[in-house]
Amino acid sequence: MPLKKWEKVSDELLARNPYWEYRLSRHLLSSGKEVKYYYAHDAGGSMIVGVNAEGKIAMVNQFRPVIDKESLEFPAGGKQSGKTEEETASAEFAEETQFSAKHVDRAGFFEASSGLTDQVASVFVAYDLSPCSIAKDETEDFELFWFTPAEIDQMIAEGRITNGWSLATWTIAKKKALEIIAEQKQG
Repeated sequence: MPLKKWEKVSDELLARNPYWEYRLSRHLLSSGKEVKYYYAHDAGGSMIVGVNAEGKIAMVNQFRPVIDKESLEFPAGGKQSGKTEEETASAEFAEETQFSAKHVDRAGFFEASSGLTDQVASVFVAYDLSPCSIAKDETEDFELFWFTPAEIDQMIAEGRITNGWSLATWTIAKKKALEIIAEQKQG
């Protein structure tokens, strides 16, 4: 038996910053009771699994002030105004890795945290890479690393990669990344 959808009564903006909105929606439950639901709204984002000619995957290490530590992640960024998810993915990958990709293929998407936000993250696999020089955002400082898929799996198993977006992205993109690596080996 399907669950009954909550009826939305209202939705109001409580606060806004350049990255997201904090909102309050009111809903009617099947019992008729009205409840409040606070959530963050944003335009979404993209995360990119970049595969180089040697069959290694790009990851960036960066400081994350919210958790007060460094985090090893796939390159990512919020959807930029007026750009598609693919354009955002290409731009973020180039900015964070200093490599541009000839091919950026959509692998899927995931809902980032459906109890807290309506954010949807698009997942891409980038390949046919070449060096480029793109200015970085002043708040972003990255260390670029290249890992084999087996090394990524091992770091996940050891708890060295813990970023939720990266874990979801690897689950979605791994098969496509492995196919690209296999094709590159064939010539």
